[in-house]
Amino acid sequence: MTMIIDLSNNNITSVPDLPVSTTSRLSYLYFSNNKYLTKLPDFTCTVWLVRMDGTSINQVPDCYSCYISAIKPFFNPPATLKIPANYSCDVYIDQVALVATKSQPMLTITGNNLGGAPLNNNDFDPRLKPVVPNKITTFNPPFPSGVANITFSYSKNIVRLISWTTLRYYSVNLNKLELVAMGTFNRTQVYTVTVDNTHSCIVKNVTTTSITCDVQSINLTQETPVLVEISIPNAAFNKSIIVNYYPVVTSVPPIMANQTTIIIYGGFTSVNTTAQEVSVIVGNQSCNLFIYTTSMIVCKVNNTLDPGPVHLSINVSGSVYTSSGDLVVQPLEIVKQCGNDSNCSGNGQCVEGKCSCLPNYGGFICDLPINPDVIIVPDPAVPTSIISSNVSKFDISVVSIQEVDQIGSVVKELLTPSWNKMEPVVDGTLTTNQYTLINVAYLDVTVLLQTSAAPLVMKFAGVNMTLDTNTLKQSINVNGWRYRSNLNTLRIVIKVDSEFKNQDQTCIPSLNSNGTDPFDPNNIQFIKQHYDGMTFFGSFLPVGLSDGRPFHSLTQLITTNSSTTMIGINMPQCNQCSIDPNFSILLDGDSSEGTPRNKSLCATRAATKKFDSWKIATIVVVCGLAIIAVVATTVVVIRQRSKYRVEQRRIDSKLKVMQQQQQH
Repeated sequence: MTMIIDLSNNNITSVPDLPVSTTSRLSYLYFSNNKYLTKLPDFTCTVWLVRMDGTSINQVPDCYSCYISAIKPFFNPPATLKIPANYSCDVYIDQVALVATKSQPMLTITGNNLGGAPLNNNDFDPRLKPVVPNKITTFNPPFPSGVANITFSYSKNIVRLISWTTLRYYSVNLNKLELVAMGTFNRTQVYTVTVDNTHSCIVKNVTTTSITCDVQSINLTQETPVLVEISIPNAAFNKSIIVNYYPVVTSVPPIMANQTTIIIYGGFTSVNTTAQEVSVIVGNQSCNLFIYTTSMIVCKVNNTLDPGPVHLSINVSGSVYTSSGDLVVQPLEIVKQCGNDSNCSGNGQCVEGKCSCLPNYGGFICDLPINPDVIIVPDPAVPTSIISSNVSKFDISVVSIQEVDQIGSVVKELLTPSWNKMEPVVDGTLTTNQYTLINVAYLDVTVLLQTSAAPLVMKFAGVNMTLDTNTLKQSINVNGWRYRSNLNTLRIVIKVDSEFKNQDQTCIPSLNSNGTDPFDPNNIQFIKQHYDGMTFFGSFLPVGLSDGRPFHSLTQLITTNSSTTMIGINMPQCNQCSIDPNFSILLDGDSSEGTPRNKSLCATRAATKKFDSWKIATIVVVCGLAIIAVVATTVVVIRQRSKYRVEQRRIDSKLKVMQQQQQH
């Protein structure tokens, strides 16, 4: 966020004291036309642009004296400011021996008088990227380790020497750390490696390019960084790192039912692990390894697998990963879910078994037109959009990010009440509102709310989708979550609050499974809620992006009632995770059954009878009659309903407490 303070034309004689909370975020500071102002304070060195024309300034901090030729065209210093031509600049770097990691490949250089005039990028090394002027800059190292002369100013010939190395690190379990430091080392030198100042890392091997060591009996967690220090008698460098659990799976491309080769992406190896120490079980079969690296396993089973989700188990040197949702086997014959005669209600095309609707039509089988009178209003503060029609309103928001274990229990949760919103970006017909979660130091969460003034084909995770007019696309990205176990996964909780005019329930819903994945009955493909001639429709792609690769996404109903529904979208243990649900309001009615568009499914408008019910999977509305489809998935949902109601009350209660704390 850009912060500007304009003190121009105020006849000030000195710069007023500003709190650190302000100066640390200040981007532009204007003092123009204050002829009695003679001195600038030190904090102005961290401001990107300071205008001082029309002043009598003759005293400035060293940062101005160091880089006066670079900043002069932009800062407009007055004639009263005289800098000696041979001024010697004191450029100080806090630490010249730096450390990069796999997750943080950029080197962070801190110090004083580091320069970084934003409007004169030609004056310093192009590999530098200033973060805070004169205080913090980053350097993109060309190699995993090395030394380099860094030019902070070509005009003043300010050059400093730095060196760097790269740490790779693995955690076999929560009680052992294996560490590899990549760098330039002397094999005859004795190196000492300590972790968190108290644990000795026993050096196993030293080469000219790496040091390998391990620590036994140490309490590790991804949530808390550990400090690693490598030293010799006359030098040392250190770095706080986040341990990597392994084995862990981030994505598995689906296979066809006649295929037996499986590719698994993730993190799989310790420092010296060999393929003989790795075993993979798929279903009830051993999967024979062909390729084994730190980030990929390719293996082959002897027999073909049945369609649907398949159990996966990976053992690396005694550390185990298991899941039942990463690998999905696709049937040889595509199961068409395109309605009667597979013609998508005459309003679309059946593509690979699913409907691609014509413009202005929506629904799972393109059976309903999109309501042209819908209004979509993004919230100015939080990533919430209100989709409203003349009889209903739906408030869609991201309320929490949860880490869940293998039995579905929430082991860690981050509620999401505080956001920064950027100005809307319009690109042709597409309008994007971007929100960024704040007050979480290590986590990067962004939500994009997108609408289009005309039908627009977009691609996500390799799947083409059409963003139609009066439809909301909600993209959610979570980067850098710190997990408590290699077996846990992430779940994004989306809350939909609904309001209706003249509500009067008269109809009873019945359930079937047409809207769930035919080979994964626990996975919801869409939700529908009917009311008085309108249908709220939310669709969920069965894929997401995990570290840039598609993964099989599981969408579940957490809880629902007549006014609130919570939906959980599950993701694997990814560092960069993305999902992409869509929402719209459609016009009800099916002329083939004699029900005109814009009329209530349960009664005519003249009778003023209303009905509202979620169509989860597909909920078929039958007035006055309850038809119960007795299937296993229905039994599971019914048995868990009380548990999910507790989950809704728990989230709502925590959100209310946080909102009250913010108000005070």
